[in-house]
Amino acid sequence: MITFTLQKLYLQDQLKVAVLFPFDMATKDLVKAFPCRYYLERKIWYTQYRPGVIQELFNYLKPHGYVNYEAFRQEREEDLSLQIELNRRSQQKPTIVRKVPPKHSKEFEEYQRLLRVRHYAESTIKTYESMLTIFLAHFEQEDLDLLNNDDLNKFIHNFFVAHQYTVSTQRQFISALKLFYSKRLQRQLDLDRIESPRKEKKLPKVFSQSEIEQMLRGISNEKHRLAISLQYACGLRVGELLRLKVSDIHFERKVLHIIQSKGSKDRRLPLSDGILALINSYLIHFRPKHYLIPGPGGKQYSASSINAILKAAAERCGIERPVFSHMLRHSFATHLLESGTDLRLVQELLGHSSSKTTEIYTHVSTKTLQKVKSPFDDLQLD
Repeated sequence: MITFTLQKLYLQDQLKVAVLFPFDMATKDLVKAFPCRYYLERKIWYTQYRPGVIQELFNYLKPHGYVNYEAFRQEREEDLSLQIELNRRSQQKPTIVRKVPPKHSKEFEEYQRLLRVRHYAESTIKTYESMLTIFLAHFEQEDLDLLNNDDLNKFIHNFFVAHQYTVSTQRQFISALKLFYSKRLQRQLDLDRIESPRKEKKLPKVFSQSEIEQMLRGISNEKHRLAISLQYACGLRVGELLRLKVSDIHFERKVLHIIQSKGSKDRRLPLSDGILALINSYLIHFRPKHYLIPGPGGKQYSASSINAILKAAAERCGIERPVFSHMLRHSFATHLLESGTDLRLVQELLGHSSSKTTEIYTHVSTKTLQKVKSPFDDLQLD
């Protein structure tokens, strides 16, 4: 008899119901049809928690085996404490309002058109729209042209600073607002006096080459292995990887064509014999029709899936620090500089407009650091 075990699983501070069972395809299809979703990082099936879901799962699974729901016997008392904790957190950081007030809907639509006319990246468009929505909802009944810098500073302090939003989020909001007001001739807001918080200067996090080797060896799925390999081999942003089409690969010239990436720029990247061999093998077995790394139904693959693949690979290798796919791009640049590649060439390969952006990788190059002789070594100690 199959034993189904229901356990508590917390994802992004939300309670889920994990369903554990001895794996076989028929049982997997049964659990999936409940419906349950698969959490790749933990290799576990789960469903959303809601009142009554434990009883529903019990009734659904009971005809097929024994259902152990011991973890949820005290669910009412524990869920109450959980709800109290979530309420406390929601008071610390307000829910972002995503509804534009009717009074400002026309101006918001004009802003949307402006973003698209200027060919901003889709991710930037979504961020700016979200940020402006917060602003418009806060000043729901106000005349936007009569707002001044004091109004703006008070809003930034009460919303972003008081609730400890990141510096990056504050800077995104100010950039979105400056664009919104840049076309308004009659305004009391002085755009030149809007000051963004100082940008945090964090060094990029990188993998060692041995760590990348271990992770790639542990990925058995050919499509997953190619995705991670290609991002590292060419220093791609995850969005660039996901938008790649089969037609972007020029086999005879050994070149990868990146089309309209960040800043609406094209660039060409060299493809080594090693990565070309991986691509050829993958194309023979999978035969993608449009996107090189397609998602379900041939649609674009998701960035969260790429991150999940990398996290699972890192976990198998015993890498305990947080990892994310952009670290592959950081590692590409750092390893090139460590091997003696000219900074200007690395800048071109990464698609940076300024060499100052690329120079940050010189600060994390271990070979550069190893050339520094410590004054400690000059001490005469017994």
